[in-house]
Amino acid sequence: MKSLLEFCIWFVCLGLPIQLAYRWIFQPLAIKKLSYKVYRVRDGLRLMAIRGAIGQNDKAFRVIDRYCNASVHVVRSFDFADVLVTDFDATSNAQSENDLKLIKESKAELRAKFTD
Repeated sequence: MKSLLEFCIWFVCLGLPIQLAYRWIFQPLAIKKLSYKVYRVRDGLRLMAIRGAIGQNDKAFRVIDRYCNASVHVVRSFDFADVLVTDFDATSNAQSENDLKLIKESKAELRAKFTD
């Protein structure tokens, strides 16, 4: 009984501050940094389309733009635990493979934006 009590005390004394630091310091900073990177890529992609470097009707442009918009939406509530429990079905895997094939066949500028 004493060892269980000691474990609980150590867990509260060490685990709780670590958890609070993750939730209140590390996670918001990581999310903000990641969201700014996604915004920068998305804005650069759209600027390329405006300047005429790539066509707005290009399928790869639309796929990358869709991924950027989805990333902007998802990154706000991102948690590392979500990555561990997410289960992808065959349909989403096939769609992702088709999208990656389309991007690999696109212009070098689009491929560079996708890898950013």
